[in-house]
Amino acid sequence: MGDRAHYIVRSGDRPELYYSHWGSVRLDVDLLWGPEYAVALARAQLPTEEWLDHVWCEGAALIDVNTKRLLWFGGDDMMVDEMERAVHARMLAVAWDGWTVEWANDGLNDIVDALGLDRSLVDTEIPIRAAPKDWGDSVVDPSWAVTIVSIQGNGRQRVALSSHMPETVIRRGLNVASDQAIWRDRVRLGAVPYGGVHVDLDAKEFAYWTAQPMPVPIHSGPTDADGWSFTRWRAEGLRQHLDRLSDIETVWPTTGQVLDRVCARAMEQGDKDPVASVESLVGRMRSELGKTIEVGPLTSAHVHVPISRADRLAWLDRIRHAVSSHET
Repeated sequence: MGDRAHYIVRSGDRPELYYSHWGSVRLDVDLLWGPEYAVALARAQLPTEEWLDHVWCEGAALIDVNTKRLLWFGGDDMMVDEMERAVHARMLAVAWDGWTVEWANDGLNDIVDALGLDRSLVDTEIPIRAAPKDWGDSVVDPSWAVTIVSIQGNGRQRVALSSHMPETVIRRGLNVASDQAIWRDRVRLGAVPYGGVHVDLDAKEFAYWTAQPMPVPIHSGPTDADGWSFTRWRAEGLRQHLDRLSDIETVWPTTGQVLDRVCARAMEQGDKDPVASVESLVGRMRSELGKTIEVGPLTSAHVHVPISRADRLAWLDRIRHAVSSHET
């Protein structure tokens, strides 16, 4: 149990590495309060010299004071929803005025690369199985789709949806073009997909993307695919995929609605100390079950740095106004 995260502060010659057992799920909110708060929060956590690997690290933030650069990944919704992440990025641009803010598309690999460290520090095997060949029969309601697959060729475009995770569908490679699926000429998307595949039969192009950082290769292309190119849309994959689709309707939240949702989450999480919440839960379980419940020593490895409710409201109002003004 945990939402493990690394915080790295580079100020001077040597980067400072910190660990939090509960930081990843709230990282998107914690970064909204700007660089001074982020540095203070990072330095309040557990100092460490050991890196988590790709499997265990669910979020990380490199705060480079020297170059005024923030490189990060994490947050529950941010990891899978590129649309919400785009709005959140505009909020961070206000909160981190004067800084370069970037999403780590390759997770920890991008972080260690930025520090000039060897990727072997964080490398680990992440087995990814291919989805079954009937991956495209699993979704009837488009609002439940997490993966979108489009096939372009001979003057026609077909689209199929799946509830299987994108990386498993991507693993099927060129088979997706002939797999059993419910193919549609027109699609109405009620939810933002987590990833997708676009196959252009005429151009012999296989393109794919995932909203979630992918530190390991998903698809390198079969050796017998003569003349085919295999491309990962590493950044803004959702936008690039939508640009390729000729007949698609999206029923997604507006920028204002996303702002409301992110701000509400920021206010809610700002009042919560995750360690105190776990201690309260364990206490109730001990009382109700009448048993001794042991928790790991790292369960308490997070320090909550509070901000007054009034200050949070004022800061979020400033961010919301700046983003909304730019929208209009």
